[in-house]
Amino acid sequence: MNKRSIVIGLVIGTPIAIVISVCLYAHYRSQRFAKNAHAAYTAQIRALGAEGVPLVAARLQGPLPPGARDAGPIYKQIAAQIAAHPPAGDDLLVTNGLRSNHILTTNETNKIHSALQRQAKLMALIHTAAQRPECDLRIDWSNRNPAAVLFPDFRNIRMGTRALSVESYDLASRGRMREAVKNQALGFQLADHAYTGKTIVATLVAVACDAITLEGMRKLLYLSHGDPATTQAIQDEVRNHLHIHPFSECLNTELTIQVSEIEFLREDGPGSLVEASNSDPHNPRSSHFLGLIPRSQWSAYLDDNGALVLAKLRRDRAIIDQPYPVSNPQMVASDAALEKAIKDSGPLRYTVAQMLTTNKAKFASRQTVIKASAAITDTSTRLLIFKSKTHSFPASLSALPNIPLDPFTGKPFKYRREGAGFVLYSVGEDGDFDGGTPAAKPKKYQSMFRYPMPPYYTTPIKEQ
Repeated sequence: MNKRSIVIGLVIGTPIAIVISVCLYAHYRSQRFAKNAHAAYTAQIRALGAEGVPLVAARLQGPLPPGARDAGPIYKQIAAQIAAHPPAGDDLLVTNGLRSNHILTTNETNKIHSALQRQAKLMALIHTAAQRPECDLRIDWSNRNPAAVLFPDFRNIRMGTRALSVESYDLASRGRMREAVKNQALGFQLADHAYTGKTIVATLVAVACDAITLEGMRKLLYLSHGDPATTQAIQDEVRNHLHIHPFSECLNTELTIQVSEIEFLREDGPGSLVEASNSDPHNPRSSHFLGLIPRSQWSAYLDDNGALVLAKLRRDRAIIDQPYPVSNPQMVASDAALEKAIKDSGPLRYTVAQMLTTNKAKFASRQTVIKASAAITDTSTRLLIFKSKTHSFPASLSALPNIPLDPFTGKPFKYRREGAGFVLYSVGEDGDFDGGTPAAKPKKYQSMFRYPMPPYYTTPIKEQ
């Protein structure tokens, strides 16, 4: 071969060799990526199986409770009653509930009394549900796409809790205070019904029901003017009927749902997410990218995303039920680590993971607010009972034995005397709440109790 032929061969052959080398390397990288992603995902699946977590959503359906104990069918009747006779006008006071931090005028009290009488059938159904200790909401877990599962009854559970608070207020305004306290405590049972939905949404609805019920109890304390018998009854009902369920229970369900969703997507291919991501304002480019993924690479793509999602959920589940001062920094770090992984990988690699995950730290903080509110209600009743015996409030909480601690800090709640009364409060999620003043309405998630009743319960005042 002459020199000219060698040169021509090198000129032509070198680019071809480079292209071939690049293709072979890309194929090798693709194969290695697929192998590593599959190994990571299957490791998560094996771990879940060993932990007893169902890997198919249909297995979330347990045996139905005995009919006479099951509130589930009653919520269907409540939904039918509302559909057939939708509340309007003043009757919305029953279903929409009372405003928090608000004591009714005589005219408003008369309106809710009349509305309750008109809605007697609805209230009877709510009471029937509240008297049943178990609940199956008939969630259709057999749907092949877990993201399409409907939860139609949660709104009626929350509505029922609001209605019970309205009814309890009405009973108290008519001097039936002990009956009002027992009636108000039924809201805790409705919260337990919501918890049986097993999901994060169900847990947040239950937290809302507990919050509504605790606010109702605080109003009854005000309406009773610290009456010792009523105060003792409120303390007993909160202690005996408020149940804070472990948040990890709903994360177990979340793990099952995510595994089922990933396998649904694997079976249906990239097109199954295009329509959903088109409607997602946070991922405007996701649909175009997902539609371009070859079916041959789709499974590896899902393994990669699934391994990230399941690892985070399992990590969160191990953390979330620890005391807030311990769990919250770890939960925040877990959420931040996911966001960093998504950001560092580029905008598209973890599109599915981004769509399937939510920030868990804020959910845990909402449940901690309920723990703080319940403990503050309990401690406030002790303070009122102390005053009924000694004719004055104590100078400090150390006068009360075995008082609960602020779950946000693990330390005693903050307490100070204010004139003839007191304010008791949690420092809250941010750790900087100082109890405010009687002239400033607290924000929604600030756990506190001020006695006697502050002006913002009767006079509209802006939040601080």
